[in-house]
Amino acid sequence: MHALELNDVSSGYNGQIVLNNISFKLQEPSIYVVLGPNGAGKTTLFRTIAGILEPYSGKILLDDQNITTSGKTRTRISYLSQYNAMPEEMTVYNALKFYSDIEGGDPDKVIGLLDLGELKNKRFSDLSQGQKKRAAIAKVFLHESELYLLDEPTANLDPAVSKEIRDIILKLSKDKMILYSSHNLYEATDI
Repeated sequence: MHALELNDVSSGYNGQIVLNNISFKLQEPSIYVVLGPNGAGKTTLFRTIAGILEPYSGKILLDDQNITTSGKTRTRISYLSQYNAMPEEMTVYNALKFYSDIEGGDPDKVIGLLDLGELKNKRFSDLSQGQKKRAAIAKVFLHESELYLLDEPTANLDPAVSKEIRDIILKLSKDKMILYSSHNLYEATDI
């Protein structure tokens, strides 16, 4: 069983505090929803946990190892930003293969899990927003991680595609610790 613990974490941008003395501990595999309006600090929280932002103060521990000071610990985290962050000129398969060569994982397995077979030879730039999001989620689940950070994974998607993405995440979430951010109360209760 893995544990994520934040102890009095303050973080932000350019000296401006966005998160002030945040503390919590998660110990059970589950989907934990971080709910708040736009601008509430959800992305700042996720970027700080992922190690992209260094906290001004406090500690972030994954299984009692400090994320801020341990690059090895950060490799145990997968982060989906609210932006898709996939190479636009590559096909879905080639992009997933590119990332698997760097981080490990099996592109064919994740393509099957997310039902991306029909899209694997299409360029990322030719996909709809919902298809792009599914491919980006595939990148996050390429390899097993101990913590998954999904920042607004259904932002800017229509309700049907949002539901499809939530169902995929629920299917993939068995025995995993997932932090899922949203500003949508309906979505938060649906997860």
